[in-house]
Amino acid sequence: MLRINHLYRIVDEIVCLQIHKVSQWHQQIETEQDLTNDRYCNVVLNHLMNFKLWHIEDTARRRDVSQDVIANCKYEIDILNQKRTNYYENITIDFMTMLSDCLPKVSHRIINTETVGMIIDRLSILSLKIYHMQEQTNRRTKYDDDYKTVYNKLELLEQQHKDLIAAFKYLLKEFLEGTKRPHNYQQLKMYNDATLNPELYSH
Repeated sequence: MLRINHLYRIVDEIVCLQIHKVSQWHQQIETEQDLTNDRYCNVVLNHLMNFKLWHIEDTARRRDVSQDVIANCKYEIDILNQKRTNYYENITIDFMTMLSDCLPKVSHRIINTETVGMIIDRLSILSLKIYHMQEQTNRRTKYDDDYKTVYNKLELLEQQHKDLIAAFKYLLKEFLEGTKRPHNYQQLKMYNDATLNPELYSH
């Protein structure tokens, strides 16, 4: 029988893992194959997709490169976004499987429309924002005109990160208490599917 403290510990481990990997990957990137045996496999794979997306989307906004570079960025972004979605849907399935024997049998429970995977995906993105905003504060001194603005943004991101962690833990508590129940809402993206995107199947 899962206890709430065990679930809280899992959340804390995931958050620490995301923060650690952002720093580690800026020194040496790992491949998807490297991460397949990780304890939180789908979590780190989702995080890796967000990490790659962050940097490719930066490149896609450059004006000093050829249109071929921008087009290749767009193709890569589409592929990574699909993988990112697949991994966070797998995270939700992992959690639902883990919780399946622990949820009380209550007939009228509110369905939470933001899935566990979506929340962990948001935590991943926030860890990336915090890392890169911290980089920006490090590039400035307290005497620069925009230092206070950047520092305030960093503080806001850190507070949002803390709030989301707290909200996630409270949601898991609600699952165990039976006031809410988890559900897996799939994105069912159409743009990468050659049978559903008219721009693909008509050509």
